[in-house]
Amino acid sequence: MYLKIEYVDDWKGEICPDVIFNRFDLKYNAGKFLLCTCHDEKYIIPVYESDGIAFLGVYLCEIPGDIFNRAIKYVFASNKAIKRIRIIYSLNNYCNELSPYNHWRIVLPGSADELFERMSKKGRYNLKREKRLLNELGEIIYRHYEAPDIPEYVVHKFFELKERTHGYNPHMKKSSYIEDASISDAYTISLGDDIIAVAFSCEQCDCVYLENITYDTQYAKYSIGFLCYVFCLENLIEKGKQEIFLGGGDYDYKRRFHSIEQTTYSGSIYRNAFCKKSFEYSVKIKDVIKRLLAIQFRA
Repeated sequence: MYLKIEYVDDWKGEICPDVIFNRFDLKYNAGKFLLCTCHDEKYIIPVYESDGIAFLGVYLCEIPGDIFNRAIKYVFASNKAIKRIRIIYSLNNYCNELSPYNHWRIVLPGSADELFERMSKKGRYNLKREKRLLNELGEIIYRHYEAPDIPEYVVHKFFELKERTHGYNPHMKKSSYIEDASISDAYTISLGDDIIAVAFSCEQCDCVYLENITYDTQYAKYSIGFLCYVFCLENLIEKGKQEIFLGGGDYDYKRRFHSIEQTTYSGSIYRNAFCKKSFEYSVKIKDVIKRLLAIQFRA
């Protein structure tokens, strides 16, 4: 098979799917492109290198397996400083070094009415009923914020609610979460002055990534998390977005609205076994330090 692989500094063609994790020009304000030419076909892979790690923009990209495998080898061969390659939600595996994950996405319709037509009659009835019952509790306020104007108290409330249901996560830093996760928009539902649901999204591209969603569990019977999710979807449709990527998991809301489930692969590919063991050891040490600091801070 004829295949030419080379780095190019610029790429004027389309990056598909157009999502923040494939757009290192937006996510990191840097990066280069790996151009793979196979006869008349061209495949472009955005690459960002930092601290011995190469991040590849192959999120749901349709790339033939042989070309993907040779691209991985090319990245290692072209830069000896690269110790590992980071991959998220690829449609390709590499020598069984990546882990399989399910992934959900929704092709968004042209209107909110079309979205709700994807629900059953009972589902639409329940949604209206839950909204009505929620409104009986008091003043319900739906708000949408855009970065960098997402209020600090929204982030703090998100962490407060998330830690109640999922516990402390040492990999999520409250002070820099918006920037670290490339969050562009926030959607909230409040009962009076109290935020009871929060959703964060990355909307820099035609395809949106739902970064996170959480809610106050004492309002679970009103499906408050799902109402916040629907509020987000309605806004995306109004903006003309094409798709929303929901990541993996088995949450019921991800199955709604004619969502599409795919098997994807995520993880790290290491230059050699020594690099893998060194990285795994450093991760364990960092996790212990973060947890100790968190305990000390709370004390």
